[in-house]
Amino acid sequence: MSALPAYGAAIRVGVMGVVESMRYLEIAAALRDRIDSGQYAPGDQLPSEAELRQEFDGASANTVRQALAVLTNEGLTRSERGRGVFVRSYDRTPVDVGPAGGEREFGAEVEVQIMRTPAHLADLLPGVARVVRRRALGGALRASYYPRELADVVPELAEPEPLPELDHVLLTRAGAGVSEGQTDVVARMPTPQEAAALALPPATPVLEYLATLVDADGAVRVVREALYAGDRHKLRMRLR
Repeated sequence: MSALPAYGAAIRVGVMGVVESMRYLEIAAALRDRIDSGQYAPGDQLPSEAELRQEFDGASANTVRQALAVLTNEGLTRSERGRGVFVRSYDRTPVDVGPAGGEREFGAEVEVQIMRTPAHLADLLPGVARVVRRRALGGALRASYYPRELADVVPELAEPEPLPELDHVLLTRAGAGVSEGQTDVVARMPTPQEAAALALPPATPVLEYLATLVDADGAVRVVREALYAGDRHKLRMRLR
């Protein structure tokens, strides 16, 4: 008989533990409602961990941290070491990726390399053994690929200087005109390497962009690929 009170106490402790372990969802929901209603606006700092523990009837530090982690993983907040947790703001710069779009290289640092055609582009560039890759550094991860022989027609493609004009303008002027081929945009989560290169906060997707420009015979002459931070960019296309 003496074991029964201890058994009952164990049940009470177990139930209390389960309730406490689920409280983080209650706290997260309350904070989410305040963000959705505008009580906490983009850029505002959330109450400190100590303030939240007091507000929510002495919730444990771990429970509060779990609640804040939920909001971060939902992309609603960001954490700054030594400062606190803030409501995330989304100020997305439009990038024109319409027909023969692309971004000007002016002012960007450009890396140029003559290389074997990358395996992931082989289907787009059948029979092309070597390409000129122009990669713009900074901001987004952007690269354009051209069959090596096009550099004989437009020497600027192989020069490590920003192009004076968009590539399709230079090609058209040189008699190697191109037009829009196919454009694919995929939203996905980044790899750890991509997240580090783009300095992405947790729970931030990327926009993966792949487009081709083709000549009069339908052969791909330019391949553009880019990876943009989903919280800082929006891709703009104009329908024809």
